[in-house]
Amino acid sequence: MASAALSKGSRQVPSLSEVDSETCTIVFKNHWAQVIKILERHDPVKNSNARHGVIPSDEASAVQNYVEHMIFLLIEERAVDAAMGPILEFVVTENVMEKLFLWSLRREFTDEMKIEQIKMYEMLVTQCHQPLLHHKPILKPLMMMLSACSGTGTPVVETELVLLLNQLCSILAKDPSILELFFHTSEDQGATNFLIFSLLIPFIHREGGVGQQARDALLFIMSISAERAVARHIVDSTYFCPVLATGLSGLYSSLPTKLEVRSDEWHYLQREDWMHIPALVQFMNSLEFCNAVIQVAHPLIRNQLVNYIYNGFLVPVIAPALHKTTVEEVMTTTAYLDLFLRSISEPAMLQTFLSFILLHEHENVSILDTLVSRINTPFRLCVVSLALFRSLISLNCEDVMLQLVLRYLIPCNHMMLSQRQAVRERDCYSVSAAKLLALTPACCSSGISPMQAQPEGEIVLASGQPHTITAGSDGTVARTEIPGDWDRLRKPLDISYLQYLWEARVNITACMRKCRVWSAPYDGENPDPELFSPASLEGTSKLSSKAPAKSQRSSVSRRNRSKSSSLREKAQVDLEWDDSYDTGMSPGSDDGSLQPFFSCRGQTRNGE
Repeated sequence: MASAALSKGSRQVPSLSEVDSETCTIVFKNHWAQVIKILERHDPVKNSNARHGVIPSDEASAVQNYVEHMIFLLIEERAVDAAMGPILEFVVTENVMEKLFLWSLRREFTDEMKIEQIKMYEMLVTQCHQPLLHHKPILKPLMMMLSACSGTGTPVVETELVLLLNQLCSILAKDPSILELFFHTSEDQGATNFLIFSLLIPFIHREGGVGQQARDALLFIMSISAERAVARHIVDSTYFCPVLATGLSGLYSSLPTKLEVRSDEWHYLQREDWMHIPALVQFMNSLEFCNAVIQVAHPLIRNQLVNYIYNGFLVPVIAPALHKTTVEEVMTTTAYLDLFLRSISEPAMLQTFLSFILLHEHENVSILDTLVSRINTPFRLCVVSLALFRSLISLNCEDVMLQLVLRYLIPCNHMMLSQRQAVRERDCYSVSAAKLLALTPACCSSGISPMQAQPEGEIVLASGQPHTITAGSDGTVARTEIPGDWDRLRKPLDISYLQYLWEARVNITACMRKCRVWSAPYDGENPDPELFSPASLEGTSKLSSKAPAKSQRSSVSRRNRSKSSSLREKAQVDLEWDDSYDTGMSPGSDDGSLQPFFSCRGQTRNGE
């Protein structure tokens, strides 16, 4: 219907601003009179000789031409004083849109007919100067058409359908007042209460532009889910959260089980690495969509989604994958987990992943113990695991630092009894030095700023004067023709070390600022060392319902790990693929033992 006009998406509707409104209305009614004659001639109710699907081509072409002109007239009509224009009022009164849709069903409702109907509504909702979706005689046939176009269809029909759904969701986000109309109209069709939402769910994990448009449309709906009725309907009456979470499992199963490592220095996935893996790109798109949904959705939807991600993806998929038998598969899974942690940003999503890493046990072996034990392996798995811990520590999460470092330091068992009292003594010299440095005037700064890049070949020294220099491949500086004492600079660039110190100071300051929301200062007095005696050392975690960095002691999640020693031994047996793993790096290691050991000083500094 209206195929001549609608097949050309770039065609502009001719302007009728200079044409009299009454004339346009008369033309519209005349066209409709001609159309209704043809429709009634093939209506089995009014004509017993009418047969389904048998319509002469000349009559079908005539209806298409008339409808094309009618659509143009309706689109160009402008209402006065917020009232309906005469053409729109006629369309609503005569139920024109529903009669046209039923006419399409009397013919063979082919994919071409579906595309014509979809494009007709696409033009109406996007180009019309009057709000059409507020009127049930227009919204009802729209829902009927969407329902008829759902299900199996060609990629062309799906592309046009998702585009129309995206535009409808965009209108909903701008005008939530019509949301109730969508609910009631869908009920009239015997469909789910929110048809356009249900139609989008099958396209959540679709790759390409269709999948992206579907996800964008769903985010529009999530943005208006603050309306509790919408959130309750999505949670109770749709499969949105299960499909979204378990779809991650399906996409993960298609990821490569082994990564092609092109460099000996490789230890984590960067964007330029995974952008060349189509399956991983599709998974990351879905993961980022989950993160976006949690960001904008109602708490009811958010809580259900993170629960399904934990129980439908992390526990049944990631946990077994971290315990595969080959080093390459385990290394790949660890690299994937590190990438996922670095890609998500919402506190609820981060808490779900951290709960899995810190608290979950797979076959009576803690995920955290498994990851820590692999730091002592001589394979690339060691550096990949360290990269994962670096990502964990960079979150500045109290729970992470408590599990990895602080719970071992608080009892001070690593110190002599005579020296433990010194932990509670204040470092007056450092405090005084910090206050003194804080008084440094801005004009006396070193002139080195990591945030301000210098032009190539130019460097600013303490004097503030630029000197043109050339750095060799070995990091040394070659003398130029500029006069001066350049011999002292024929060594690795001092600027690199000053830059390193400056960046370290910035990072430490940022870390201190983020750690101010921790539940305790961990200064040797708070928390009480008695709470972390050897008898209760294992299993203290305080993951709360808030952001991981804002964990509070009042919502401590504790689990009984009295069997920790025996479980750790079991983990060591399971993870020793061969005896060559033990390189003697661990204190007290022998040919038959594998003891996880690594220095925590860097992590402790980041977590203080």
